[in-house]
Amino acid sequence: MSTRRHRHLYTLGINPPEVEEMMQLGVQKGHFMTAMKEPALPSLAVLGDETIISNHCGSYIRLSRDNLGQAAHGKGGSGGTDCASIYMCAGLLSGAGDKRKKSKGEKIKTGPNTALDGASLYLTQRGDIDKYFALPKGKHRLTDNFSGALLKSDHTRLVGRESVKIYAGKGYYQGTGFFGEPNSQGGDITHQGSIDLIVGSSDDLQPVVKGDNLRECLVEIIDMIRDLASVMVTSHKYSSAAWFSVASLPSPVTFGPSLAMGLHDAISSIDDILRGLTCEFVKMNYLGLGYKDEMIMEGGKDLITGDTSYILSHHVHTT
Repeated sequence: MSTRRHRHLYTLGINPPEVEEMMQLGVQKGHFMTAMKEPALPSLAVLGDETIISNHCGSYIRLSRDNLGQAAHGKGGSGGTDCASIYMCAGLLSGAGDKRKKSKGEKIKTGPNTALDGASLYLTQRGDIDKYFALPKGKHRLTDNFSGALLKSDHTRLVGRESVKIYAGKGYYQGTGFFGEPNSQGGDITHQGSIDLIVGSSDDLQPVVKGDNLRECLVEIIDMIRDLASVMVTSHKYSSAAWFSVASLPSPVTFGPSLAMGLHDAISSIDDILRGLTCEFVKMNYLGLGYKDEMIMEGGKDLITGDTSYILSHHVHTT
């Protein structure tokens, strides 16, 4: 079996000699990144207060105020200030397919289209990112009049050679005052951040389970079941002994000192057994769920330290 040869790491972005030779000889238009005419590409609509960096392949960068679509859209369309935006697109209106041209073959003139553009990145200083991209609301607060960043494509990947961190919250900067880092509009952030992992609708959004706390709770439940089983076994032994003692009581027809002695011994034995059963019932009551029902459901509090060990996350939710 032949093994596939891999190119050296430092030559991945360099043309191999055979490709350079073919390019010198001449290749068909479009091959080896040579110039070609793209079929049925829409023309890009340019509004007054924006700068466009584009090419004929359907990719562009749009420096503007908050706006995604027709001229009246967004904070920029309504005359807002402090709403700078950047829109990067690869594949202008590519989701429309053959409908990217009119019936007479005329090009469609279009601006950003959050539904039909192939792959896009949008940054806005002040907008409504969830509304613009028709996203479910989830558990977090509304996004209107706040900064937003969104990366959209058919298949989106985040790659970190060392790590990938998804964090919702303020940065730990010095000298930021009592409330810490402000939001994009200079306001105080007084609530905890949240993370929503949503597939489809957010109607069934639920908190994720915290593994360490769940393990701790399961260990306590297993210990509690083991203790309860031990108590039940001991209780069964005492019950059996009690029945044996009752059965061994001397017959009423017995007379004299032997009857009194037999009754004394039997009653003493039964008294010891009843004290043992009482002790076991106290243990069973102590080992009952009590406050542990809160621990099973949401974490509860440690009786000694008061620390919470919630099983369900208060800030991360998923479908």
